[in-house]
Amino acid sequence: MPLIRLIYASVARENVDFDVLSDILDHADRANASQHITGALLFTNGHFLQILEGERAAVNALYLRIAADRRHHTPEILDCTQISARRFGDWSMKHIGADDALTEGRRQILREVLGTERLVPAALMGHQAYQLLLALAKLERSRAA
Repeated sequence: MPLIRLIYASVARENVDFDVLSDILDHADRANASQHITGALLFTNGHFLQILEGERAAVNALYLRIAADRRHHTPEILDCTQISARRFGDWSMKHIGADDALTEGRRQILREVLGTERLVPAALMGHQAYQLLLALAKLERSRAA
C-alpha cells in the first residue's frame, strides 16, 4: 500500500485551552495508532498545523473527519504527496512547538525556515510547512533525549 503525507492548516473556532488540546491529542494518539497513522500537531495563536502520514485511504478518511470537526474551521490542505518512508514514524501524534510563548530555539527555526518569527499556518506553502514541522520535530526529539 502506498504511503502519503498530508499537511493541513486550520483555525480554531473557539478558545482551545490546555484541556481541549490534551483531549484532542489523547484521542488522536489512540485512534491514529489503530490506523497506523503517524504525525505531529502544532497549535499556536489559535491555528492548527498538522502532518499526517500513513496509507492513503486511512489518511484521507482521517482528514475528512478532521475537516468536519466543529472545533475548527477553514481547513486547508497545504501538501499531499506520496512518500517512500515516514519522517514522523515514532509518533502516532505528537504536539510540537508547544505554546504561543516561543522559546529561542523555536524562534530561530521560524527565522531560518520562514524568514520571520510570525507564523500563520494557512499562509504557508506546502514545502515551508513540511520543513517547519521537520525542524520543530528535530528540536522536540533533541529536548527529549
